This record gives sequence, structure tokens and C-alpha cells, in this order.
Amino acid sequence: MNSQDTKTIDEVLTRLLPSSVRVEYDPSSNRFSFVEKSLLGNNISTPFGPLGKVSRRAPIEKESNLDGSVYWRLAASGAICASFAHAALVPLDTVKIRMQTAPQGTYDGLLDAAVKVLTKEGGLTALLRGLQPEVAGFGIYGALSFGGTEFFRRFFADLAGPKLSLLYPVPVVVLSSVTAAVFAAAAACPFMAVKTRLIADEKFAGSSLIKGWNRMQEEEGWSSLFSGLVPMLVKDVLFVMSKFAVFDVTKTSIFLAFPELRDDLGSILFVSLVSGTIAGMVSAVTSQPGDYLFAKASESRGATLGSAWRTWVASRRWGDILIGLQPRILFGGALIALQFVIYDFCRVQFHVSPNDLSQFLDVMAGVAENM
Repeated sequence: MNSQDTKTIDEVLTRLLPSSVRVEYDPSSNRFSFVEKSLLGNNISTPFGPLGKVSRRAPIEKESNLDGSVYWRLAASGAICASFAHAALVPLDTVKIRMQTAPQGTYDGLLDAAVKVLTKEGGLTALLRGLQPEVAGFGIYGALSFGGTEFFRRFFADLAGPKLSLLYPVPVVVLSSVTAAVFAAAAACPFMAVKTRLIADEKFAGSSLIKGWNRMQEEEGWSSLFSGLVPMLVKDVLFVMSKFAVFDVTKTSIFLAFPELRDDLGSILFVSLVSGTIAGMVSAVTSQPGDYLFAKASESRGATLGSAWRTWVASRRWGDILIGLQPRILFGGALIALQFVIYDFCRVQFHVSPNDLSQFLDVMAGVAENM
């Protein structure tokens, strides 16, 4: 084998390899070997090269390099799924906030709260008070959360190197989702503060998102819009971390057990529905304390995280931290299931699904063409 042949084969092979993996030819053994180098400086060599996906479609599979237009479409998919899913569940979220912010003993469970809001506390209009800030806030949140997670997942995978990222996919997903959640929560916090005030404070009844925002800013200052930022960060970091990690593990496990489900859009969306329901219910439980404190810190003028914490501790009613957990479990399961179904559907429509973003090298297909 001459040097020109070696160079040509090297160039062809490396097109489908991660950027941190290179092919080296060993003249003494007359063989090629793979050498991996992560951005952290870890030199990794494996006898059979880097770990890769096993696919019925092609022996070699690699994700394409993503540009700005791809990330914009991923962000748009996240914005659409989050806005629609949260809009559909606004009545349930409203009942949950009422239960968390009302005086002790006002409601006797989820059903009693729903009935009282419908019959004695404003009816359907009261259930939809938070619709505007919910849709606007979670449109921004979804774009940053889903789009950011996709971006940071690739960033941290490159940082760790292909072998480590393939061996430990869950930590990569968790770190990516947490990083994205910090930016998303900070951007959505003012919208959620306005939503809570519209629902919990009768003085704000009938106000729109813009009117409620302006009134809080003028009467209480900009800080009022961010008074619940810390508990929201705690709540959302735990929620998003659980959401993406549990969803990813569940979905991967299902596809490993039933690989044929990858081949049809309907079955892919069904898997997303099941995985999302499980992920949402787990996320609701892990993030419940932060959600309760956020609601208490945003319910009225002058309320802060510190005052909410002191009130809860002074009351010694430790079980209050679980108020609203039942509707949150229902809300979380339905919400995340809807989000991932809509998200995966939008990705297919925008041509940024995992299949669209993958490159395949099928050696046998080339052999068959020449037969």
C-alpha cells in the first residue's frame, strides 16, 4: 500500500468520524487504528476504535455537524411544544397555585379546589387567568431549555470526548439540561411572577400580562418580577434535570428492547408519550419543594423567598411543602408527555429529527450496487 492510497482511505474514513477521532496507519502491521483525543486532553485508544451506534440501517452512523439554522429550528420546536403543552394545562396549574397560596383549610384536596374555583371564585375565567404569561413565558423557556440542551449536550460531549460521552450519556444529558435550565428559568421568571400574581391576588383579577407586568414594575420595582428567581432556579433545575435524564433513559431502554419502533413516526411519538409521562411524574416529585416556595414568594406584594421560608419554618407544618403535589404529578406527567410528543413531531416537520441529523455509511449498499 502506497502513501497516496493511505491518504485517500484516511480522508474517506474520517468524514464519518467525530472531530476528536483520527485514523492512523501503522506500516509495521499494515493496519489502520483509531486514536481519540478529547478536549480535556485525554488520549484514548481502543482495540476496535470508538464506540458507535448499532443500527440496522448502516454499520457506521455519525451525527452531522450542526449550524445555526439547525439550532434555531430546534429552539422553535421547543418553544412550540412548551407553549402548547402549558396552555392546555393552565386550568390544572391554576388550581395548584390556588391550593398553595390560599389560607390553610380553604380547600380539601384537588377536586374540592377545582369545584370551588369554578362555582364560587370566578368560574372558567378564573381558571384561565394565567394563560397569557404562561404561553409567553414558556415559549421563551421552551426555546432556551430544549434548544439549549441540544446545544450543550453536543458541547459537553465534545469536551469529554467520544468514548466518555458514549459510556456516560446520562451525566452529559443532566449537565446539559441543567445549564440550559439556568438560562431558561432566568428569562421566564418575570412571566411566572406575573402569572402567580394574576391567580393569587384578587387585586390583579382581570389584568392582562402587560398590565400586570407594568403594575408590578411601577408599584414594587423590577425586583418584584425576580423575587422568586432562586426558588424557581431550584425548582426548574431539579425538574429539568429529572425530565431529560428520565426521559432519555426510558426512551433509550424502550428502543433497545424494541428497535423496530424507530422506523415509524407513530411508534416514535408513542414512545415519547410513554417516556414523557414517566419523566414528568418523577420531575414533579423532585421539584415540589422549590415549586411551593416559588408560589409563596410570588403570591403577594413584599413576599420574598426569605419570608416564604421563615413562614413555613415558623408554622412547623412541614407537610405544607407537599401542598399541590397531587395536581403537580398529574400536571407534570401530562405536561412532559405532551411536550416531547409535540417536540419530536416538530423536529420531524422542521427536518431536524435524529434521522435528519445523522449520516450513514453503508458499505454493503455500495457492494450491492456493483453486483
